[in-house]
Amino acid sequence: MLERLNNLLGITEENPNPYTEFALEDAKNKVLNYCNIEEIPQQLETTVIRLAMDIFRGGGYGEETVTGQVVSVKRGDTSTTFADTSKSEAIDTDYISKYRAILNSYRKLRW
Repeated sequence: MLERLNNLLGITEENPNPYTEFALEDAKNKVLNYCNIEEIPQQLETTVIRLAMDIFRGGGYGEETVTGQVVSVKRGDTSTTFADTSKSEAIDTDYISKYRAILNSYRKLRW
């Protein structure tokens, strides 16, 4: 899955990014915990990769600053201002919510 993730993100062996492995592991853990399963079924691999791409892009890994939410919008002469967040400030986003419909099919209830 890591190779597919790197290909989709345009990351090559000549220019590797160590954060892709972290994003993939984070995505796997999120799916395993949400679904209460021990291993990722083959049918969920593409969903895990898509989730890892969202985590990688949303986390701004490999960048000094992460573009945050829109702070202000000015319509005359069109101006949009984004909040800049340093990497030390974590942006906690619920990435799983985007994939709940897919993941619910594999979810096991805890007793």
